[in-house]
Amino acid sequence: MSSAHNPAAFGARFRQAMRRAGHGDLGATELADRLATEFPEGLSIQSVHKWLAGTAIPRDERLAILAKWLSVSEHWLRFGPDPDASKKSIGGIDRSLSAKELARRIQALSEAQREIVEALLVEFERIPPE
Repeated sequence: MSSAHNPAAFGARFRQAMRRAGHGDLGATELADRLATEFPEGLSIQSVHKWLAGTAIPRDERLAILAKWLSVSEHWLRFGPDPDASKKSIGGIDRSLSAKELARRIQALSEAQREIVEALLVEFERIPPE
């Protein structure tokens, strides 16, 4: 199934973006309440639940609002990583780091920071690659 029609993959990215934005603990009802001002035409709890559960993908205009609210790109939220992203520097992050350089930079982090990176790696390993 292509990422364009994969609600489960969308749901995983949506939940990931929610965690990154500090909203990972919100359920569908709370999230719909928080988003009420972003969607003046209304937003049902059922729609939000389907997005979180990975059983539906929002319409394009709603997806644009969600991406802005979560500070992620619409493309990433809808489809996943941009195939050309590895060739770009995004947000000041050099995407062409060698594994050795990346390891060196991780090693230079404080103990607490390395624990966070390790926890992220564990979390990423739980999400199956697309």
